[in-house]
Amino acid sequence: MKSLFALKSLRRVGRPFWVAMSVMLISLTTARAMIDQNGNGMSDVWEWLYNAYGIDPNQDSDGDKFSNLQEALAGTNPSDSNSFPHITFAAMGSNGFSVTVPCALGKNYQLQSADNPNSTNWIVETNIVARSGTNVTLTAQVSATARFYRVAISDVSSDGVGLTDWEAYQLGLNPTNAFSNGQQDTNGNAMNDYEYALSKLAQQNVITIAATGPTATQPDPGTKATSFGQFTITRGGFPLNALTINLATIPSGPGFGTPGVDFVSLPTAIILPAGTSSETFTLVPMANTNLQAPVLAQWKVLSDPKHLYTLGDPKVASVVVYPSPTAKGTGLLGQYYTNSSSTYTNTLNFNPTNLFLTRTDPVIDFNWTNGTSPNLSNGTYTVRWTGQVQPQFSETYMFDVKSDDGCKLWVNDQLLINKWQSQGLTDWTNSIALQAGTRYDIKLEYLQTGGAAQAHLYWYSPSQSEEIIPNSSLYPSNSYVPSATNAAAAVTSPLTAVAFLGQPFTFTVTGANSPLGFSVTDLPPGLGFNPTNNIISGVPTVAGTFSASLTCSNLAGVGASTLTI
Repeated sequence: MKSLFALKSLRRVGRPFWVAMSVMLISLTTARAMIDQNGNGMSDVWEWLYNAYGIDPNQDSDGDKFSNLQEALAGTNPSDSNSFPHITFAAMGSNGFSVTVPCALGKNYQLQSADNPNSTNWIVETNIVARSGTNVTLTAQVSATARFYRVAISDVSSDGVGLTDWEAYQLGLNPTNAFSNGQQDTNGNAMNDYEYALSKLAQQNVITIAATGPTATQPDPGTKATSFGQFTITRGGFPLNALTINLATIPSGPGFGTPGVDFVSLPTAIILPAGTSSETFTLVPMANTNLQAPVLAQWKVLSDPKHLYTLGDPKVASVVVYPSPTAKGTGLLGQYYTNSSSTYTNTLNFNPTNLFLTRTDPVIDFNWTNGTSPNLSNGTYTVRWTGQVQPQFSETYMFDVKSDDGCKLWVNDQLLINKWQSQGLTDWTNSIALQAGTRYDIKLEYLQTGGAAQAHLYWYSPSQSEEIIPNSSLYPSNSYVPSATNAAAAVTSPLTAVAFLGQPFTFTVTGANSPLGFSVTDLPPGLGFNPTNNIISGVPTVAGTFSASLTCSNLAGVGASTLTI
């Protein structure tokens, strides 16, 4: 393939030496020695390098009088009218002359001569494959007869595996070593550079997003955040060019945080420079004293109207933003009744007509005697404390009720202790796994059948010594409604799970405070969610890291979380 690009004439006075020079392109490689999967005669590497994949080879995109095919052969930019193959300098000497040409590494440059411009027998005067620098200089001896000269640019493949040397340089490979990539195929065999390049280019400029820092915690007002989330945007293939990636934040709604309130607003675009395959962006949480349950900060990749990249999976990623774990409680709502019964189902217990006191008790740490108010040591009574308890650590907590007489304790609407009976001062314990910063429903009921009267509520965990639960970790109910929960629902299932391609997968979504319903979105291909049993199941069909969004709700509010599969 030949094409005349430029013509320069040199004439040295007093000597019969007349030189006509042109720049031309000639393809000397076989079809296999170039990656051209779309079959348009141009290197796919060149097309991706200049954001020109699928470009028409016969058009002149930049109007510089050189077709896209000609620029592909020269390795020049089809979108820059100042980038094209040309001679920049020619010098005459006493015995010959030289020409200087801008070069692309890996291209072969020849100075050729013939006795007429239409000759089919051009002689190679100089042959250079560019290995360094930005220019090559080609020389020829002076002839006694008039000669015509031209510069030819062509591709070569030194390793013979299917890549041109120019392609190898662009992809960071060694053109003289067919296995310079150092990778293995799925069978553990060494991949040659051509196979490696094909496997990478199959994902060229496919954009995915992941929450590489899946959680963040809001700071207290007046303090700086110390727990940040992270998103990572990644492109597949080789980072040949600069790309602008369009993004959007999921609009606020139930289970989702509000930009500018719960976290610093996320940008609508980021740039991946040439040579950069991924970019990590930090999500900065903001103080919001109104947030009581975790919410999601969700970021998604938008399609590109210029078609410079395509969307892969996952397209959406979520960071869970937790409320500040600093406890700000004031105690539990206490309701005091007379005329108790050791039979729990007896209608005398907690009968509204027997309610004689309602107040907020900072802690449950009572030893009632004649000097206390109220005095529960002179009769039969029941007391019901309701509200929420907020742990500081994500771990298993042991709850300990020491009472005289009986007691019943619920945490997260689970009955942990059930000892409604007449007894001396006795400890009863049970454990439950809790999530730091989450408010859980708690209800403690106390029975006093006469004589000594005590009630104490302790807790401890691997990170916390045993103590009376402090008032800062207890939040009172605004009112007691038997049919409704007092705390917003919260997702409590793990944040990560592992699935295998082609194998069945199941995962149960769980929540705190008696959720009335769950939702799951953005699952990997092949998986689905059954809201009747709250199970994610199926057979995964695509490999990768996927971030599913989970929400659960009750009458008090919505909680959210993520599941990275």
